[in-house]
Amino acid sequence: MTNRHAKILIITLTFLAFALRLWNLGGMPPGWRDDELINSLVISQHVLDGQWAVYYADASGHEALYHALNAAMLGLFGANWVGIRLLSAILGTLTVPLTWLLGRKLFNNTVGLLAAAGLAFSFWSLMYSRIGLRHILMPLLTLLAFYFFWRALKRPATDHRPPITDYRLPITDYGLAALSMGLGFYTYFASRGVPLILLAFTVYLALVDWPLFRRKWRG
Repeated sequence: MTNRHAKILIITLTFLAFALRLWNLGGMPPGWRDDELINSLVISQHVLDGQWAVYYADASGHEALYHALNAAMLGLFGANWVGIRLLSAILGTLTVPLTWLLGRKLFNNTVGLLAAAGLAFSFWSLMYSRIGLRHILMPLLTLLAFYFFWRALKRPATDHRPPITDYRLPITDYGLAALSMGLGFYTYFASRGVPLILLAFTVYLALVDWPLFRRKWRG
């Protein structure tokens, strides 16, 4: 499969995924979950009221990043299904092309497209893309962390061009992976497991490909 065909397919798939997440968003699932109302009408309201924090104690504790984004949507559209749920639909849709990018980087275009299609029609992704909860931001940030980490790992260690000519040097990719993981800490407590996954992979790499590990460790 050529890159051109793959790009056409992933763009089509992304629009289809967004349509599935947007269709009847105000009526499906029907009614409001109590968590949605607490998220938007209580916690995100703190942001709209100027009570900025990195952590809110309401509802057993919530990290702030999702609520900052949610507050922006509420400020634009009001406390209705658009203001409360559209953000989740957008975030859920963005995971589809990111899954393709990661799958293509790890394997090839075909694997990336199959993985993206599986996610686009996944029940769990569709469900969390249609309710106003912070969980849906975690897959997006995790995919970004894995993508940048793998891109840095596969970039030739001899690539030492000045940053002004190539902003995608390994150190930049590692930094973007770290930034994505860091933002996850401000999203949902499950993000604490993401660095452990990458740490476990690093140990695995040291065991199965010591020369590559040494080259990357030295930078």
